[in-house]
Amino acid sequence: MVKVGSSFSRRYIQRRAMSVMVDTITIHRPTDGTFNTNTGLLTADISQKIYEGKARIYSVDGPSVINVGEADLVMRNTNISIPANTSPVPNRDDIIMVLEAISDEDLQGRAFRVLDVSGGGLVRATRRMLCTGIEESSSWG
Repeated sequence: MVKVGSSFSRRYIQRRAMSVMVDTITIHRPTDGTFNTNTGLLTADISQKIYEGKARIYSVDGPSVINVGEADLVMRNTNISIPANTSPVPNRDDIIMVLEAISDEDLQGRAFRVLDVSGGGLVRATRRMLCTGIEESSSWG
């Protein structure tokens, strides 16, 4: 039987992964809205914060442009990693807010929506999330 990933190698990889987590984020889980029968609109409820702490934000890719009416929405994708032992596990559609962006100051205050959350792995030190965010357009002003 071949042993993959000794406890020493797992601890080493976890230390290395944590050492590059220099950004600080929060992850919020939106709740289902409440339907207002008087207005016919869906009212957003307060979201639940499920994580606040260190993260690694990889370089932001993109852009991809989506035409909506007379406006262009510019979407950018990125990967964001948090420690693997974080509980609860983030889900698709959770919202990530960047509180402190040491790796790239331009990401400070940005919000991203989680598209996918990785799972598994032999020596998993982080939980990587594929995220998307909308860039502000000059036509919005």
